[in-house]
Amino acid sequence: MTKNELILDLFDNLQKTAALYDGLIKQTDNYGTKAKLHSSELNMIVAVAEYPDSNLNKLSESLGITKGAVSKMVKKLVQKGLVTKQFAANSENEVAVNLTEMGQVAQRNHKLYETKLNDEILMVYSSLTEKMLAEFSEKLLENQQLFKHLAQENSKS
Repeated sequence: MTKNELILDLFDNLQKTAALYDGLIKQTDNYGTKAKLHSSELNMIVAVAEYPDSNLNKLSESLGITKGAVSKMVKKLVQKGLVTKQFAANSENEVAVNLTEMGQVAQRNHKLYETKLNDEILMVYSSLTEKMLAEFSEKLLENQQLFKHLAQENSKS
């Protein structure tokens, strides 16, 4: 294969890998609970675990989503029995969100899953040198900048 063919083959494999990963994170699982959980719900559970007694504003900031989206997600998770929403001890109109016991189970099992996945990813790339990994990472960052630029250019037309 020529260098150009190798580059295009690498990029094709990156696209396929990204699509497979995207599909993997979109799959639902119950993580030891009775409820099927989507990745967005797991992200909320992780944030609630990280910031106990959080209000909706804090969760909104930590996840980078709107307060309305947080409110809807918290409502779903309350219905699934994974979080509680109660008035904060120091306020009459602010709520505090916390994990239930079942929410803690989901959070722990999700963390175990992520650890296993990361270990497997590390095994895949363990044969590469640090220099190769650094160069590969730098090229991926350059690709991201290229795609951001192209997206901006396309949105202008």
